[in-house]
This record gives sequence, structure tokens and C-alpha cells, in this order.
Amino acid sequence: MRGRRTLIAPLLVIAIVAMAWIGLGMIVTNSYYQLMLTLVPIWAVMASPGTCSRGYTGLISFGHAAFFGLAPIR
Repeated sequence: MRGRRTLIAPLLVIAIVAMAWIGLGMIVTNSYYQLMLTLVPIWAVMASPGTCSRGYTGLISFGHAAFFGLAPIR
């Protein structure tokens, strides 16, 4: 039961930040700031696996970058 309680607090913080981020994206009308509100989370998600694999284990993985690079560009 204690493990579940320690998991709820970080998930609650993540949910609150995500809702605030989405709300801010709906309020902002400048296209440059909308682009930045989109790119910051994308690059943060792309940096996370690299930080975990290289920082903690010393492994180098290009799998997540390959899938990101295959995305179509408009």
C-alpha cells in the first residue's frame, strides 16, 4: 500500500503540469509561441531515453532517434 502512495504524488504533479501546459497552449495565439509550446515537450521526451541510457548504464541507443527521424515533415 505504501508503494501506491509514493506513486500518486508524482503522477498528480505531472497531470497538473500537463493540464496547465495544454491550457496555456489554448490561450496563446502567437504562432511562434505555439511552436515553442509544441517543440519543448517533444525534445524533452527525445532527450530522456538518451539521458537514462548513457548516464546510468553507459549504453548508446539510437532507436528512439530513428523513429523520430522517420516522422514526416510538412
